[in-house]
Amino acid sequence: MLGEVARVLRPGGLFLSGEWERGPTFASPVTGNPSTISATYHLLNIVDNALRAKHPGVFPIASHIPSWLAGSVRFRNITAQLHAVPIGDWHPDPEMKELGNTFRDMLVRYANNLKPMLRDPELGLDEAQINNLVTGYVNDMYGVSGMIGVYRTVHAKKL
Repeated sequence: MLGEVARVLRPGGLFLSGEWERGPTFASPVTGNPSTISATYHLLNIVDNALRAKHPGVFPIASHIPSWLAGSVRFRNITAQLHAVPIGDWHPDPEMKELGNTFRDMLVRYANNLKPMLRDPELGLDEAQINNLVTGYVNDMYGVSGMIGVYRTVHAKKL
């Protein structure tokens, strides 16, 4: 894909990328414990495995983009940044709290929209199992404080 991007961009053209990390993490590694969101990781692992089974070679790409740009030798001023977005209403800043609630609601919609994919007979899940997976995820989103989503941005100029 980078070859095509480099082909269509003019010299000095701006490449922008924004990708979400695959799952939530915690704002503080001291207070955040990934085992408290095991239902979230369980659902995401099932989804990831199902995607890989149907589409071999599919994997999270966010962390690889800066090195791919550098390796292409077609870009300069490669700048990668991480942006932490709260999940839920735990953040003390009112604007971040509002953002966190909106983001949590979006993640809950995402989980509910996974149900048709989870009904794939090859996964072997019945409706009760699917509902338990999604309910566990939703309970994590509403019940565990201190979670964040990480959004990775990368920008670079074409040589």
